[in-house]
Amino acid sequence: APVYEQLSGADFPAGWQKLNGTQALSFVRQRHDLPRGDLDRVVRQQAVMASLAHEVISSKTLSSPATL
Repeated sequence: APVYEQLSGADFPAGWQKLNGTQALSFVRQRHDLPRGDLDRVVRQQAVMASLAHEVISSKTLSSPATL
């Protein structure tokens, strides 16, 4: 589903996204338009951290850290 929330600045089309730092921050800060508010925000924070960890430990990043 698309994401738009003016207070956090989150504005993303539906589907997978590759976010820069500013976009990731606005995504994890959003809570006002989420059904479970802060609980859904925690889920988003966990998803972003898991994705970041996956990128950091991937073989392409380990062999060439500058790609991160």
